[in-house]
Amino acid sequence: MKSPKNKTIDISVEEGKQYLERCITVTEPVQLSTVLNKTIVGDCFDVLPNLPHQSVDLAIVDPPYNLTKTFGNTTFYKMAPDEYREYTNAWLDLVLPLLKDDGSIYVCCDWETSLIIGNILLEKVIVRNRITWQREKGRGAKANWKNC
Repeated sequence: MKSPKNKTIDISVEEGKQYLERCITVTEPVQLSTVLNKTIVGDCFDVLPNLPHQSVDLAIVDPPYNLTKTFGNTTFYKMAPDEYREYTNAWLDLVLPLLKDDGSIYVCCDWETSLIIGNILLEKVIVRNRITWQREKGRGAKANWKNC
């Protein structure tokens, strides 16, 4: 049972199948009109090289946090910091050429990966802002000062 404050949207398996059927795959270079207003399903390392350069106004990127986690049938395994840095450089080098000259990128990360990702971003782009929030969860959440 979810917490009353949990606003996660639940959909049925059937609804999920309907959304997935509307998705497209990109396996070769495409024109912008082919992917505009579409949802692409695939591995970013396979898809991004096929998208048109300088066609993206805003990229919102949520790479795997450096934790061992299973997503469906795929498991992402925690990497050594240098290996995660290399991994981050690899996907970022595919994303950045897609941005227009005045484009922006927002990268989601946790407190630990932000140390690696933030430093890489400083090397490659102009970082204008950093958005941070505190999320209370677990044992200490009810004792948080906001709940007094």
